[in-house]
Amino acid sequence: MNTLWAAIGSRLSLGSALVLAGVSSLFATGDVGAGMASDSKTKEALLQSLDGRPRLAQEWADPSTGPRSESFKAIGYSALLPGLAQWNLGHRNRALGFWIAEAAFWTGFATYRVQGTIREDSYLEMATLHAGVTDVDSRDDDYLRRLSSWPSSDLYDDLIVRRDARTFSGDDPAARAAYFEENRIPVEDRWDWRSSADRERFDDKRGESKSAFKRSRNMIGLAVANRVVAMIDAVVLSNRNSDSAYRLQMEPRHNGEDWEGRLSLSRRY
Repeated sequence: MNTLWAAIGSRLSLGSALVLAGVSSLFATGDVGAGMASDSKTKEALLQSLDGRPRLAQEWADPSTGPRSESFKAIGYSALLPGLAQWNLGHRNRALGFWIAEAAFWTGFATYRVQGTIREDSYLEMATLHAGVTDVDSRDDDYLRRLSSWPSSDLYDDLIVRRDARTFSGDDPAARAAYFEENRIPVEDRWDWRSSADRERFDDKRGESKSAFKRSRNMIGLAVANRVVAMIDAVVLSNRNSDSAYRLQMEPRHNGEDWEGRLSLSRRY
């Protein structure tokens, strides 16, 4: 028996689990003597015990030819274009699904960007024509938020800035006046809406523009998710046969004005 273990230990380098599996297989088949008679036959018999894959260790040891190489290729193809790896692996329907999703996401991105830009130009023009705002393109978001909330800059100064002056300056009239002059809306930034209806339309257009830009950013996120799903799916496919019961898929869905992505993992019984 000592000779048997020495022979196995000197010929194999696949780990203790492989040695035990090989030895149990040989004892089960009653071929211990025959296996030990030849080094090549011993190695072959032990490797055969791993589900009929005699070159598994060699394949994984060489990154240019084994499953790792196929996985790396699948990841690269999917990063370049989701569905490309599936197409190369012969899964044409899956590839078409990823391509449809990719086209939908980037079409949605372009559409929402155009909508956001058009609506932005519209509300900025309204601010100039109906509220008297100058140099409107350089205004930050805080200014535009006040512009959409207050009928005029004078009203904002009287209700907000004077209130803050009383809060922070106490009962000192001189300190209140100084605070007010320092924090009131500058002359070049003043506005006065012609009507409440004009201000409400401005607020609506601004909200629609911001919503469209947000949706365009969501489309980029879905496109990234589509690539991640395609990578995972391609790696799974590259390491198993095409008859597997598992299926991972990213599907675009249109919900009213928005596009959504649904990730699904299914198993066939």
